[in-house]
Amino acid sequence: PRPPLPPPTVWCVTLRRKPVLTKEDEPLIGGCEKTCTQILLIPFALVAHLLGWLITIVLYFLGCVVLPCVGPALFNLFILAKLAAIDEKKGKEVAQETAVQLRQAVGCALCLVRSYIF
Repeated sequence: PRPPLPPPTVWCVTLRRKPVLTKEDEPLIGGCEKTCTQILLIPFALVAHLLGWLITIVLYFLGCVVLPCVGPALFNLFILAKLAAIDEKKGKEVAQETAVQLRQAVGCALCLVRSYIF
């Protein structure tokens, strides 16, 4: 027979199995230890779950309710504000600021997409 696979590692923590199959599974996890761990971690998991749902609801609200109501006029206002800033400042400074803002916006959008896909 094949030897058992090592226990899985999640976020640098080796998960121990019951019953003990390999040396990494020792010492045996008692019922009290398991219960205490669950009592400590489940509230954090519930808060994180609710916070995730709240973020998702806000994003859907913005995307499905607010932006269609505001429409393309909002983006036109953004462009007009940027053009007014170019008139007031030197073009090179505004170009650098715009490039930084675009990188931040793209990074934020990619983060949201990756976290939503995950």
